[in-house]
Amino acid sequence: MMIAIKEATAQDYDKLLKLIRRHAPDHLAAVMEKENLSLADFESFFTQTGSLHCIQSKKRIIGFYWLEMKATVLLVRAFVISRFYQKRGIRSTVLKMLEKDHGRHFDTIDIDVYRDDKDDIRLYQTHGFKPAGRADEYGLMHMRKTRRPEIPVKEGEKKEAAS
Repeated sequence: MMIAIKEATAQDYDKLLKLIRRHAPDHLAAVMEKENLSLADFESFFTQTGSLHCIQSKKRIIGFYWLEMKATVLLVRAFVISRFYQKRGIRSTVLKMLEKDHGRHFDTIDIDVYRDDKDDIRLYQTHGFKPAGRADEYGLMHMRKTRRPEIPVKEGEKKEAAS
């Protein structure tokens, strides 16, 4: 399936909010609870934090991803595909595109996934993401892919804390 990515505009926000409410309600509820947001506050947070990118097929929005860039970390806050377009390789294609487009600028790519989304967890693991701790009390599991390997510590040396 051919897809295109475009940066979301204000005209797209309602469609993206509808997608997350319809196709990722557990993730939405967890983020709202974690950030202590009402739905109206979430909508503002959603449209003003980081950047939103539409995933399109034949000019129709079928999903989106929400990025936030923090120093050497690319944080994928949400990655939603309409359930009618899932299991067609779209998420894998987009992950590869993200790595190609952003990988050289970041040491780490982080993604939050709802703990009950076993298919998504498995997919991210096949792309090299590993759980970075347990799911939090809101049901979000943090997964991480380190792009640049850590320098091994020689036996007898202590690893210095990052400043």
